[in-house]
Amino acid sequence: MIKARGKTQDGRDIIILGLSRENVNKLLEDQPIWVDTEAMGIPGGMHIAILGGETEEAIHADLSKHLKLPQPGDPGFHREH
Repeated sequence: MIKARGKTQDGRDIIILGLSRENVNKLLEDQPIWVDTEAMGIPGGMHIAILGGETEEAIHADLSKHLKLPQPGDPGFHREH
């Protein structure tokens, strides 16, 4: 996986995560990828979890077993297609 940070042409911060086919296969086998932003030189100690699944609903259901997540309709819940 490629991990990088930089600036967009208009000066905003950007985090870049590039996934290989092997990474995507692992995601679809329920093996999440964890990124530590501090290791990328970004202060604050935030973790990024990259997940995969057959549907957004399946990913949400699996995560809900382990984490307190916002539900559809809650503030903070967002899904892109």
